[in-house]
Amino acid sequence: MVSKQFILNMINKFFLFIEHLSFIVTFFGIMLLITFLTTGSEFLVIHFLDTIFIFIIVNKIIYGFFNIAYQKGVQNKLTELLFGILLLLFYLAIRYILELDLPEGLKAVFEKFAIFLRAITYFIYLVINKEKILFYTKTIRLNPAQTFTFGFIFLIMLGIWLLSLPYATVKPVAFEDRVFISTSAVCVTGLATIDISTHFTLFGQSVILFLIQAGGLSIVTLYNFLLIFSGEKIEFRQRRFLLELFNQKNFQILKKLLNMIILSTLVIELIGAFLIFISISGMEMPQRIFFSIFHSISAFCNAGFSTLPDSLMTYYSYFNINVIIIGLIIAGGIGFPVLFELKENLFRRKKYSLNTRIILIMTLILILLGTFMFFVEEYHHALKDLNIFDKFLASLFQSVTTRTAGFNTIDFSNLQPTTYLWTIVLMFIGASPASIGGGLKTTTFFLNIALIYTIFKKQNQEVTLFQRKINNDIFLTAAFLFFSRAGFIFLFTMVLFYNETIDLLKILFEVVSAFSTVGLSTGITSSLSVSSKYIIVFTMFIGRIGILNMLHVFSKNKAGAENNFEYPEGYILTE
Repeated sequence: MVSKQFILNMINKFFLFIEHLSFIVTFFGIMLLITFLTTGSEFLVIHFLDTIFIFIIVNKIIYGFFNIAYQKGVQNKLTELLFGILLLLFYLAIRYILELDLPEGLKAVFEKFAIFLRAITYFIYLVINKEKILFYTKTIRLNPAQTFTFGFIFLIMLGIWLLSLPYATVKPVAFEDRVFISTSAVCVTGLATIDISTHFTLFGQSVILFLIQAGGLSIVTLYNFLLIFSGEKIEFRQRRFLLELFNQKNFQILKKLLNMIILSTLVIELIGAFLIFISISGMEMPQRIFFSIFHSISAFCNAGFSTLPDSLMTYYSYFNINVIIIGLIIAGGIGFPVLFELKENLFRRKKYSLNTRIILIMTLILILLGTFMFFVEEYHHALKDLNIFDKFLASLFQSVTTRTAGFNTIDFSNLQPTTYLWTIVLMFIGASPASIGGGLKTTTFFLNIALIYTIFKKQNQEVTLFQRKINNDIFLTAAFLFFSRAGFIFLFTMVLFYNETIDLLKILFEVVSAFSTVGLSTGITSSLSVSSKYIIVFTMFIGRIGILNMLHVFSKNKAGAENNFEYPEGYILTE
């Protein structure tokens, strides 16, 4: 004979199964919310969400009554029951208001607001049940590259949703343009298919600014900074994961590194915003403050977004603005380890590390080379109407900004072909490692040059740089990154060339700009077809997460047995 306790246990397991299923349905509901909201179909959103809403509420209420009647801990179960009833009342209130004979404009606004309220409700529901959700997420084992990549995907989806809200736009923005802008902001690229100064409200521009800051530092860095410094105890497995994620060996050093990254970012951006604020005029106070903050963050994060329709062309002759933006771009692109070492050795006579010396030398050479190239090539063309001082200032600014920043003080739509080629080279090299900027990286380019020099000299011994021996594996990685990036650029350029009727050089310029997360354009971005816009979106995303990270995303990350044998050495002719 079946006992009463057995029946109660079976009923309890049934409701637990329904509750577990409701978590899955809730996540699915949020995905539907983001997807359908971005298409602008409020009718589909409301009906899909209502179905999910009813499912969750009814389950919550029935399970609440069951728990109060047959389970222990009545106080906790009563709270769950009351929450379910409140959700039901909230749902009924929304349905009642939507069925009222409201003015057409007010009803349309409330329908969109009701969607937003549902999203808030879902969020509250997930927060309340966070313990159970964490139980599920612990079963998912992601390696650092996967965590890094999914963090960017989450930010991009969040950006698409926020930019789809009715009070984010001044005029209608197509879905593909919202995807493009969100991806470009998160990947700190700066390419735009529409003018953000005329299409987005102050709220929409603030969303873009948030995406730039979160994408520049990466959501993973921000989350782990808050996790470590909240004082919450971190398990050993999670500590090991964080050390692997940030390529560190000591957890205390990792804490200092994260602290330095966040603190230096805030300090530099605040100083930059203040200097920009006192250097501009002709704006109302709120607009002046927002302009200063926006451009300081955008410059330090090497994003290249501007609230002006022509980037910074208005300020081509403003020495202060040019120098401030140049300083912010270099600070954001030189790398946090270099910033930390410069700060530590500022008043000390101490030799810099090999990494820092290479970065500083390469940065200086590339800036001077780019300035000279631009000055000579465009002296009688793009710079012909400027005086000699403004010509030099514009050349210096363009040289710095091509290294993944994306701002411009002159028109890039009609430059000399040789200028485009030089700019493509500088964009391809990009910023320095462990920085916010993209590109191949200055050290990687330097290592490839050193490798070519070594082969040319036919030296078989290990390579030395500044009296330091360099491991051959580093050269192999540098060569792999060089040729793999060149291969991706060739592939994306060919696909885009066959998809568009645009000059090949301008398409190559656009692809390199996207892949190196630069943001400069010859003016073809807005004229691209929908499919080409998505190709550029994918290009920006791959360029931001990096080729090595992309490969590690698909790795199983299993600690397999190591091989305890070596294969015999082979020899291949190369010439």
